[in-house]
Amino acid sequence: MIDKLIVAVVSLVIGAAAQAAPIVKLTPSSSTVIVGNSFTVDIEIDTVTDLYAWEMDIGFGPTSLVNVTGQAEGPFLGPATSFFLPGTVDNVGGTITNIANALAGPTGVTGSGTLATLTFDALSTGLADFWFSRVVMLDSNLADIFTNSQLDWIAGRIEIVSAPTTQVPVPPTLALLGLILPMLWRLRRCRTG
Repeated sequence: MIDKLIVAVVSLVIGAAAQAAPIVKLTPSSSTVIVGNSFTVDIEIDTVTDLYAWEMDIGFGPTSLVNVTGQAEGPFLGPATSFFLPGTVDNVGGTITNIANALAGPTGVTGSGTLATLTFDALSTGLADFWFSRVVMLDSNLADIFTNSQLDWIAGRIEIVSAPTTQVPVPPTLALLGLILPMLWRLRRCRTG
């Protein structure tokens, strides 16, 4: 009887661990970017089982700080066996809607990796935030892998700073005179001598 109880408890624990929600996160390529430079943000998935298709919306802003310049498929589902939709970019509203990817084969992918890479231009100084506003993930039976309430969200933040300025040191006037006066004295001796 005790052996059956232990087996039942272990089965429940293993089943609960297998049902743990995957983590979807935005990973900035850098935490600080200089105005005028481009940077990337990766959409990553952690510990997913049988991922066959996904779709989501990404928000970013304030829009005066960043603009989307590109969306590319990540290697997790692989470009050779999938169909990638880059979504619709609204740089004024600060959204990428309906960015999606689906496999062509019969089974999904299990593990962790990059779903897509977004490229942005840094327009002005400040803190730019990135977040998910909708996520759909389907397994190879086209069933929801989890609900949005089960999803662990990790948003990203980038600080955009001005270009660092390099100041040329200006020598003090007395130091310049200290260099020039001996040269003038030598020049005068050469003329009179």
